[in-house]
Amino acid sequence: MYLISKLYSLDKNINNKKNYSLSKNVIWASPKGFDLAMDIYSPTKVGDSFPVLVMFHGGGFLLRRKYIIENMAQYIASNYDYVVCNVDYRLLRDQKNSVTFDELIGDSFGAVLWIKENISNYKGNKDSIAVTGDSAGAYISAMIVNSGNKIATSGSFSDHLCIRPSYVPESISADDIKNKNLLDVQAAVLSYGGYNLYSPALKGIFETRKNPFWTLALSKPRGIFGNNFNAQENPEMYKAISPIYNIPNVDERKLPPQFITSASEDRVTPVHAIEEYVEALKDAGHDVSIIMPYYQAIRHQFTLATACTQQTLFTQNKVYPFDIRQLKWNDIDVYFVDYPPYFDRGDLYSSTYQAYQDNGERFSFFCGAALMTMQSLALKPDIIHCHDWHTAMLPFLLKHDSSGEFTQTKSVFTIHNAAFQGVHQLDSIPFLQQHPAISAQVHGGYINMLQTGIEYADKITTVSPNYAQELLTNLGSHGLHDRLVTRHKDLSGILNGCDYTQWNPATDPHLPKNYSADDIRGKQYCKQILQQQTGLPDKPHTPLIGMVCRLTEQKGFGYILPMLDELMEHNVQLVIVGTGDPSVCMDLDEYAHNHPHQFAFINGFSTEHAHWVEAGADFFLMPSQFEPCGLNQMYSLAYGTLPIVRAVGGLKDTVIDPKDDAQNATGFAFSLPIPEGLLTCIRRALLFYYEHPDRFKAMQQRAMHTRFTWQKAASEYSSLYQQMQPDE
Repeated sequence: MYLISKLYSLDKNINNKKNYSLSKNVIWASPKGFDLAMDIYSPTKVGDSFPVLVMFHGGGFLLRRKYIIENMAQYIASNYDYVVCNVDYRLLRDQKNSVTFDELIGDSFGAVLWIKENISNYKGNKDSIAVTGDSAGAYISAMIVNSGNKIATSGSFSDHLCIRPSYVPESISADDIKNKNLLDVQAAVLSYGGYNLYSPALKGIFETRKNPFWTLALSKPRGIFGNNFNAQENPEMYKAISPIYNIPNVDERKLPPQFITSASEDRVTPVHAIEEYVEALKDAGHDVSIIMPYYQAIRHQFTLATACTQQTLFTQNKVYPFDIRQLKWNDIDVYFVDYPPYFDRGDLYSSTYQAYQDNGERFSFFCGAALMTMQSLALKPDIIHCHDWHTAMLPFLLKHDSSGEFTQTKSVFTIHNAAFQGVHQLDSIPFLQQHPAISAQVHGGYINMLQTGIEYADKITTVSPNYAQELLTNLGSHGLHDRLVTRHKDLSGILNGCDYTQWNPATDPHLPKNYSADDIRGKQYCKQILQQQTGLPDKPHTPLIGMVCRLTEQKGFGYILPMLDELMEHNVQLVIVGTGDPSVCMDLDEYAHNHPHQFAFINGFSTEHAHWVEAGADFFLMPSQFEPCGLNQMYSLAYGTLPIVRAVGGLKDTVIDPKDDAQNATGFAFSLPIPEGLLTCIRRALLFYYEHPDRFKAMQQRAMHTRFTWQKAASEYSSLYQQMQPDE
């Protein structure tokens, strides 16, 4: 950049001072007593709102100051109607070689926040800001663009992996910066920046004498976060400050335009390093395709054309001719494996609560057909993401594929519920019987497909962080503990999201009256209507507990049924909606008959009933034996219906009990898997309802503000996918 800036001296207008006024060395922050300054060039042209260009100099994070790009700043200010801010930030060598990399980035974040708050005093438009820089400056600008919502105003970087700005306007919190997008800029121009610091740190380059900038800066090489941290043991810290690992998914946050340049002969930041960043930006809007069976329900809803000629899979004893059909759904290509003998059935997995006897064969064939579908359509995915035991044989087939089409393809296997493992006799699966590697997966004549997926997938995920930890126990994994412990480094939990377009009390079309956290009065009317619809007395001040679920032992009926008599002794109402185990249905029918003024049971399910219960109840009952993620507790929180849950799986990740954090509580939880544990928890909730009405309302409103979004889940999956890509 220095050589380029010298070229501007050939232009007669490199420093036409009549076109700008200069505010030199404006001190905008003093972190730990170190004064940070910027030069601000304001157009002399009449006007009070000009676009702003924020410039960050290069120098390997160890050298130079803003003077190095002063010529460029003067040139732009002389020839264009921009407010130009030439910004200094702390270097790693500063403050006795103690500045950490997150502090350096925090200086740049603070500069942008200061500029947005003050630039109107210099004729700048805070809503029209571009950031730019060369080398280290480009890196810094990319961090502002990609990680401007990863903010903290207290705590250590190693704990939260969020940047602490050196300057934060008064009365502004980290949440404000994130939620109001206060660090968003409108464009970025990035010149020959290296956007991945993790890789050179991991290779022992950046923090050693192999990095010549330490010598040039007359500084002793050290860890950029201090000598207590290194890339081998703390990869998440180094990735958190590398722009390439922090590109948000397009559905989570749309990035501004970025103009990225590089020199073809640059040996410090070679072209391929910039290309990796550009490709990662493209990948943030991932090219996604879905492959699934052509179930009867889809066949009846859509008449779909075939995507190619009929395909045929061969095994030693059977031939499988099938079609591939295609649907464009929300700009995503969905392909369907059309083999009527297996998928043109009234239900997906079972008939009248009895699983189809050939499920092992059906879904093994589907895994093989999915691979053939990709080949036929010339799809060469980087990642194949498989879900539950039904697709668990695909990683196995992928690893043993001899076509050569998938040598670079990785697999992710998500466990939604480890209780369902797909255990089938090999004799019932003609598709797999002759596979040369299948014998190692057979134990006593049976294949455990979930186990096979765990063994062969490159990465394993599940649907909540806490459930991931439970899977490492024998009880939580339903006997697959040893396999998962062996793969624990490849296991992670990513919380499912909630579709708030469908579950929002302010817009819900099923409700008799809409309401919101700001005006919760409509909830009382919903309660009245729910009482009327279920035949319960209209008692506005009696707490109403709702429950909507499958009537199975997993959902906690082993705790619920034994304590119902004692619960009915309290001034409380209970509504349960669901279908499932006939014996549970009979018991609930009996209780409803014996307690018509307190207990209502709806044996069935409808969308309307589910929404009415979520809106009309005061509490939502979810005492599951195990719950990998759970969605109803998320719906309940959104509707201000406080969950009563067992602290397992995703329930523990999403519901905060007052015993654990009174200031942020959103519901009530218990741990002991016994009826008494549940009853005690319900009694605590009822006592809170009666004795602390104001705090109860505040908890309702707090719950309604919680958000568990699919955008966040997508971002975490995107990060996982990125980690799986090979380093150049």
